[in-house]
Amino acid sequence: MDTLSMYDRASSAHDGYENVILEDDMPMPDKITVASYNMSFMSDKGFKSSDRNWSSEGAFLSRLDPAGSRDYWLNALELLNDFMKKHNDCIIGLQELNQTEPNSKQGSDAINTMLQQHDGYIQVGNFVEAKDDTPGLSIIYNEKIFGKVIKKQIYDLVKGKGRPRLFVLTEKGYLFINIHGNQDAKKTTEKDVFNRVIIRDNVNNLKRDLNDFLINEDITKIEGIFLMGDFNDRYDAIKDIEILPNRTLKYKGDAPKSCCYNWDSSCSLKRYNEFDLKYGYCNKPDKDVMFDESQIDKENNPIKKSMNDNEGAKLNYKYRGDKVFGENPFTEIKIFDNTNTKISEESDHQMVYAVYNTKKLNVTVKDLISKFNNPTGGRSKKHPHKTRKGMQQKKTRRIQRKNKINRKTNKGNKQRKNRKTKRRM
Repeated sequence: MDTLSMYDRASSAHDGYENVILEDDMPMPDKITVASYNMSFMSDKGFKSSDRNWSSEGAFLSRLDPAGSRDYWLNALELLNDFMKKHNDCIIGLQELNQTEPNSKQGSDAINTMLQQHDGYIQVGNFVEAKDDTPGLSIIYNEKIFGKVIKKQIYDLVKGKGRPRLFVLTEKGYLFINIHGNQDAKKTTEKDVFNRVIIRDNVNNLKRDLNDFLINEDITKIEGIFLMGDFNDRYDAIKDIEILPNRTLKYKGDAPKSCCYNWDSSCSLKRYNEFDLKYGYCNKPDKDVMFDESQIDKENNPIKKSMNDNEGAKLNYKYRGDKVFGENPFTEIKIFDNTNTKISEESDHQMVYAVYNTKKLNVTVKDLISKFNNPTGGRSKKHPHKTRKGMQQKKTRRIQRKNKINRKTNKGNKQRKNRKTKRRM
């Protein structure tokens, strides 16, 4: 089945949202909250650790009792709903979201049911075919604010299947992008090499696919661009992306440590190796610490053990891969966590978000130079209600008046002196 037909099947789960007659459009807010959340496909499907022992969620799901329960994913769905209640104007990218049939009560169908509580919000999703799975992505946004979808497409890496990028373009000229990034985990201990792969697969290939997606579009009509994703960018190599000519996406500060509950990405100081004050990696412990030899999976491999409360605590996550980008950041990226649990009971990733200005900041180079030379905006520090130009003009006029008076005085003195000289003669 081709990509677009699969896309239409998945996104039509929203009670036929394509044919919904909307009320009057909502006005564009000055600021919008952009979020990203990897929700864990294994947790949603009710997989046990033994089903996918190789997966990064193996250790995370081994804590579930009973094994195979969907409790964690349902908790993640509740967290998502709470986020939307608190941040009414938002765009959200979801990774590892299973694209499911209507009435399945899993994955995208469960999301669509939840969205009925939020006026105007729709979900646009699709998946790609990989060796053992169908990795899915979704984008949630308010159709009344940003308009209906006019174009959408999902792409996958040519090398490294199962790392999709989803592009959505709306009728009001907004471009939304969601990505589940690639990485080379074997190069974790070589930061520079690891970062080169991150940039190659998650920036260069992203821009290539975007050029294909927009090949017949007038890019000058794109009003705003927002990018969300699990980039697997452990060491924060991607700070900004010139996504289109003169259109740079960025975020403020450093991305937070949002990843992940796993032996290689969460650890206490005992197993932690620093590159520098910001970045480092977790040494994997011995196999007998990570695996339970008394239990085996379907391929006769030992099962991953869960970590203790210290090793697996959210505060001990070491990687920064979950991010959001926009053109005009207002706040730094933060973690959304309204729970009081030391260890996650939702997903092995944490949800991240940041606030962005929606209005374009049309600042020219000339404006920036002027701002640099005139940090007070041309206002006098002593008299902020008066401009420096006006103050200078006033000073000039005062000097001119004084000079004029002096000239008259000098002329009068000279005339009087001449009259006195004549009388003496």
